[in-house]
Formats: sequence, structure tokens, C-alpha cells
Amino acid sequence: MKPILLFLTTALVLLLSAPREAEAKGIVIINTGRDILYMHDVPEAALEQLPELAGYKVGYKYSMFGVFWLDFWRWDGELVVYKDTEYAPIPASEQALFGAGSAPIGYHAPPGLLLVLCGILLAIASALKRNRKLMIGLTVGTAAGTAALYFMGLGLSTIIPASAAVGLLVMTYGTDDSDAEPYAE
Repeated sequence: MKPILLFLTTALVLLLSAPREAEAKGIVIINTGRDILYMHDVPEAALEQLPELAGYKVGYKYSMFGVFWLDFWRWDGELVVYKDTEYAPIPASEQALFGAGSAPIGYHAPPGLLLVLCGILLAIASALKRNRKLMIGLTVGTAAGTAALYFMGLGLSTIIPASAAVGLLVMTYGTDDSDAEPYAE
């Protein structure tokens, strides 16, 4: 499978799996608005002091811009407690009680931005694919970065850099059809 085909297939899967409010602007669908990134349920310690928050979750509310239901940029983030469509900001003095520290990695690395960065990486790699050592370095670096993002809590969006790593691997070790020997029976 060609690396770019794998990359585009992954992008399509992510586009189809992300429900958003959107408006059509010709052929391009642009989505904007606010969303909340789930972090965890309200901890027991907070529920002991504030029992009315039973059933609430801790999240990170942000404004976003996207194309085809895929966030490309996020801003104005703040920690909140929320349930359904209700939310309230968590004051800085109470963030420790709610087990909330800084913004989650998913806020800083939206899927659309990852897609663009990995596309640039694959374009650079295709221009440099004759240098096998550099390609191996790019592949290992991308795989290590993907693992780091996953363990930092990025989740499903790590499919994007993972597919780029697989694409780099195929570009590094895949055979060129012109070098292949004819099939002999």
C-alpha cells in the first residue's frame, strides 16, 4: 500500500468518526464553536465537599476551528466541570481538589494540526527517500513521538502520526517496482 494512501485513509476515518456542528461553504465544510474535552469524572474528594456535583465530569472547554469535522486549531481553553450541556469553570484555587492541572495534550495537538504536520513530514521524507539513514531516523523519531503522545493521553488521534510512521517505514523499506526482478516459474 502506498504511504500516502494509508495516510489519506486514516484521515478519512477520523473525519467520519467526529460528530460536530458544521456549515457548508460550497464544497468545504467549516466547523467552529466550543467543545469540551473529557478528562475524568469528578474525584471522590471533591464529591465529599460538593455532593451536588455527582454525575459531573472534569473537562477542558475550548473554542475551535475545523474543516470537515476535524479540529485544526483550539484556543481559549479553561478547566470546567460539566454534565450534558451545563458547565462551570473551575477556579485556580480549586483545581487541585478536582485533580485538574494543566491543559490536556489533546488541547494542544488537535487532529487536524497533526494531519497537516504529518503530511509535511511525509512530503519532506518523499523528497529525501534516497537517504536511507535519514529515513530510518525519521521513522524511529515519528514512532517514538507517537508513543509519547499516546502515553501523554492523546488517545485515538495518535492514529495520525502512527500512520505517518508506517508510511515512512514503507517508504524506507518498500521496493521500487523498477528494481523488482521478473517473476520466474
